[in-house]
Amino acid sequence: MTAVTASTFLQNLVRQGDRDNPPPFEALAGLVFRLAQRFMQESRRYGMDGKFSAAFFGWSPYESDYKVAHIDGRDDGGFRVELSMPDQPIGNGEPWLVLGNGAGTFRSTLATYKASKDGAESRVPLRIVEKMVAGDTDPTVGGSASVAAAHEHGFEMFYSVRSGAAGQQASHRLFNGLDLDDEVGTVDQYFVAARGIGISHDYL
Repeated sequence: MTAVTASTFLQNLVRQGDRDNPPPFEALAGLVFRLAQRFMQESRRYGMDGKFSAAFFGWSPYESDYKVAHIDGRDDGGFRVELSMPDQPIGNGEPWLVLGNGAGTFRSTLATYKASKDGAESRVPLRIVEKMVAGDTDPTVGGSASVAAAHEHGFEMFYSVRSGAAGQQASHRLFNGLDLDDEVGTVDQYFVAARGIGISHDYL
């Protein structure tokens, strides 16, 4: 609900006068932080754990650069919710922010992968997540990997195009584990369209 509420509010911000001076990234992150804090506190009042971590990220027209905010519910020494702005990684292709219980496994798997001379150089984070899911390296990591990108014009989700092995049927368009052609199919005369990322069957 935090993500849905934040998205609804951010898409309906208004002010008197013109809209030539949109809120800076930090102000938007502050709104998402307050909503996350509110939902965590409410969940805990009803006996639930309530804690979660989240990232708010995108392109900032003020700095002409990408920015990331980390919202983190913590319970070490008393419940609290923290908001931080992690610095961009120095190395090209290094992860900016890794969330979840499997973060440690992700980083160790990434280090092993990068140390291997056979490691490919493209789409490395996706390769690592898929490798973790396929190999059962962490019990908290499962399901299907999702791919999205923030850019100067907004936020975009992608489907993956998996090519079959030699002699097998051609590619499948997968989104969050759903086959867009075989499982989702058409809606009357319409079908789900988006940009895709090509992945070979043996890319791991």
